[in-house]
Amino acid sequence: MATQCSHVVIMTEAAEPRTAADVMAKWPTDADFARDIGVKPTHAQTMKVRDSIPPGYWPAVVVAAAKRNIQGLTLEVLAKIAALKLGREAPLAPEAGQTDTANADN
Repeated sequence: MATQCSHVVIMTEAAEPRTAADVMAKWPTDADFARDIGVKPTHAQTMKVRDSIPPGYWPAVVVAAAKRNIQGLTLEVLAKIAALKLGREAPLAPEAGQTDTANADN
């Protein structure tokens, strides 16, 4: 009697990060992340605790990721992470022709 086995492949490297902590986890250590983007390790720890990478650091994060051959870490991905943290989903701007009716006086 043959037994069939199913294999589950977990692809953590290819998975798109959903939090700032997920982004930082792609580096070997928090100190490596800090050094690569040009901040002190304590500042990187603050980013991790707050689960937020300020937008001013996004270009440095993208460049550092590319230098380490970390795939799929783009400005768009970082913007999506920030939007998710704010409780929004992409796209960030209203579609053409839509208006903001939440603040309209009726």
